[in-house]
Amino acid sequence: AFYPQADSDVALGKTAKRFSELYVDGIAAAYSGSVTLAYTAQSGDFFIGCDTVGGEVIVTLPAASSAGAGKMYVVKDISGYATGSNLVSVTGSAGLIDGATGKVQIDSAYGAVNLMSDGSSNWYVW
Repeated sequence: AFYPQADSDVALGKTAKRFSELYVDGIAAAYSGSVTLAYTAQSGDFFIGCDTVGGEVIVTLPAASSAGAGKMYVVKDISGYATGSNLVSVTGSAGLIDGATGKVQIDSAYGAVNLMSDGSSNWYVW
């Protein structure tokens, strides 16, 4: 949400208005840091970097209904070892991923998957 206040210039498109403060509701992006083994995605996360050097990394998503519509995560192999038994597996704690139960796996070096919640019961891969 965009909550402007008086006394500063803010330009959106071709229109400039004067406002003193700009409030942004939520965060644009957040990095969870490098995760290993098992990790549960947090509400403030956006980019989840997975270090697969030591083995498989399992990332568990919250229920789509509790995450809210439009919540997005990017899960990426940042170490370049996501092959063989050193995969990144993304699972849902409840609900579906692309309409199916189970998991999404990253099985290529430096691979990534983008996910977005429908706010109800599904995470969409895009």
